[in-house]
Amino acid sequence: MDNNVCVGACFSYSIPRTEPTAPGEVAPYCDSCQPSTVTWKHITLNCGEDKEPLIKRVEFIEDCSCLTCRHVETKINAEVVVPEVTTVDVPQLLNLMSQPKGNTSSQPSPSTAAHNKHNYK
Repeated sequence: MDNNVCVGACFSYSIPRTEPTAPGEVAPYCDSCQPSTVTWKHITLNCGEDKEPLIKRVEFIEDCSCLTCRHVETKINAEVVVPEVTTVDVPQLLNLMSQPKGNTSSQPSPSTAAHNKHNYK
């Protein structure tokens, strides 16, 4: 089954805050490369002759855009936990970005630095 992932860099900044907050203080801003157009499909997985088929609802990414990070929080509807910095996943993401097959660049939005939709199997 073919699908896509969104990988890229978008405009973000964070300025140290003060307490109490001063009027007009600049708030942090965050955009991230996220799915902007998706469809959901039911996929049937046949795992063997003796087992019942497993039906999964799968999100298929059609397009990616730089969207506000708060948009992700709203979609997930869960507490956002910032993970510790790690380099474990970085090489895997870099490999996705270097794959020529299915690598199509989305039309950039005004706040876009760079984001791409990548096909994977």
